[in-house]
Amino acid sequence: MSTFYLKTGDTRPALEVTLADPSGSPPNLTGAAVKLRIKIDNTNRVVTRTMTIMGAPTAGVVSYVWLGTDWTSSDALIAGNHSMEYEVTIGTGVTTYPNYGYDTLIITKELA
Repeated sequence: MSTFYLKTGDTRPALEVTLADPSGSPPNLTGAAVKLRIKIDNTNRVVTRTMTIMGAPTAGVVSYVWLGTDWTSSDALIAGNHSMEYEVTIGTGVTTYPNYGYDTLIITKELA
């Protein structure tokens, strides 16, 4: 599992992740749709964003560029330690990465 860090309101760096199956091999993302799912700390709220497949689909690399609306919309991100997973849909099949546990997104408040 990996940990990523942001400050509230930041739109860079983009979140870039290399997905891997239990053997450590990247999945083939040809024809896939990938969703970033973030469970907001201490709530039951899950925020979903569309990710972009980077480079060759066989490399398993996906990215999300944070938007200003991520901090101001009705499903806005907040400071805290959040669990993340990546949902890959190919045809009617769905696989969620990581297959065990979660990545962590730590969002820290900016100074006043």
